[in-house]
Amino acid sequence: MAYVYDYEGNPYLVAYDINGDSLLTVYDINGSPIALKNDYSNYTFAELINKGPVGSDWIQGIAYYDGVIFQLGDNKFQTIDMETGEYITDGYATMANAGHGNSAQFSNEFYSNSDRFPLLYVSTNNQTPNYVRVYRMTDTTATLIKSYLLNTSEDGYFTDSCVDSENEYLYTIGYLEENWQTQTAGNVLVLTKRDLNDLTDNGNGIYTAKLLSRMELSYWEYAAQGCCFYDDYIWMTFGGGSSPNNIYAIDPETGVKAYTVTIPNNREPEGLAWVLDKTDSPWMLVGQQYHLYQKCVFN
Repeated sequence: MAYVYDYEGNPYLVAYDINGDSLLTVYDINGSPIALKNDYSNYTFAELINKGPVGSDWIQGIAYYDGVIFQLGDNKFQTIDMETGEYITDGYATMANAGHGNSAQFSNEFYSNSDRFPLLYVSTNNQTPNYVRVYRMTDTTATLIKSYLLNTSEDGYFTDSCVDSENEYLYTIGYLEENWQTQTAGNVLVLTKRDLNDLTDNGNGIYTAKLLSRMELSYWEYAAQGCCFYDDYIWMTFGGGSSPNNIYAIDPETGVKAYTVTIPNNREPEGLAWVLDKTDSPWMLVGQQYHLYQKCVFN
């Protein structure tokens, strides 16, 4: 099902014929057809990989590309073959200066045409100041290429990030106060949009991307986890296991939670990535504590 929206953002239901084709075509002012938004209201979860606890192994953000799950930890990562569920790395490999590695997302930019994986954007999250690190990846190595500097006065604390590769925007979501555990009168989420084509060079491979917009959202959520950008939404996980564990599709222009996806267990969510290269794609890969990976399919 898809929707057309009026100027206030209210949806109109779009009808389909018996073959599933839309009976309505929407055009912009220049006469070009406008793609209708996808509907993410209905979904099902299925367990994909469950590696079980590995000592006191606290995992963080995840990313996916070309059949490989990249599982981040504090200044480290490991890779898993998604088809077999087996580890590719022997234990963890070093990811220098990645910090907490709370969010990770592949871009569409390759360091070299011969590389298997595009550049990976990683949020340090728990540092002051925070950075978005950019790495050249193999399935066993991470080489830091450059960093984007964030600041708490604009981006907030415990900042996560995702990249709109097509339009070359960097989005961040953080807390207005240095507190992700307790809601106070002044503590809300902060959403920023930065231009990756307009950079200030701070030296030593560190850049500041121009701030295009900043908004303090009307809500607070407990324990921000990983996020990524897909289909014009910021997809972001929140929750600590025993608390409600949700994924929100956030409109980056308004900050409105367009869709809510509830994870059907009490294991802490850590990250998510969209899988776009399989025959049943697209679907969302959700990573949870102790190496549980679930497949979320939208109906």
